[in-house]
Amino acid sequence: MPRTAKRFGKRPLPSRPTAPRPITSIGGEQVAITSAGDIVRLADGAILCSDLFASTFTTPLIEGNTLYLVDAVSIAMALPLKAEKGMRPRELWKTTLPGTFMASPLLRDGLLYTIESQKCRLHLLDAATGADLSVSPGAVDSKDAGEAASGWKIDGLKPAHFAYASPVAASETLYFFDDAGNTVVLTPGREHKLIRVNKLDDSLIGTPFFKNQEIIFRGNESISCIGENP
Repeated sequence: MPRTAKRFGKRPLPSRPTAPRPITSIGGEQVAITSAGDIVRLADGAILCSDLFASTFTTPLIEGNTLYLVDAVSIAMALPLKAEKGMRPRELWKTTLPGTFMASPLLRDGLLYTIESQKCRLHLLDAATGADLSVSPGAVDSKDAGEAASGWKIDGLKPAHFAYASPVAASETLYFFDDAGNTVVLTPGREHKLIRVNKLDDSLIGTPFFKNQEIIFRGNESISCIGENP
């Protein structure tokens, strides 16, 4: 297994993956929520409700009692207090985003982050209201409002085909990836700043795995472990 080392700067890395985990407890019962919009009880496999939404690629995210799906049609729902057949979560908000989304979202300090897969544009949503905070100023009144006005370009990301990998958060930084091997490190928040751009000599086909002070990338031709030089 090839091992490489490149510096990402002396910033704390997450000690475990921060990908969405669509498993939660409702009324003391463990359930899984699928990308197809089904809620499945893990004890017996019973489908408690279905067709809440439909997503081809992205994974639902659960925080507390709230379910989020961030896709071309993004939605937030309040989960019921009891897991039973025919239950129905209550819709909190719904937002439409332009483009195609393969990455799953990241929730940090009340903000939902996601990246559009073809143009690598960063979309930032207010988790409480669903408001698209990445709409360009004046876009609402512009004739060109829509795809061109929504989402921020991330300098350093240039996908070969698509951006598959989901964003990952460290304690002070956010990581975004494309399939050409580029990794961009940003500060979190509405006024994010670029910290660093790193490049691997391989395509990136999945979300990297973070462990202690190392990052493991699964490329098309190799697996690379990135960390501080010994």
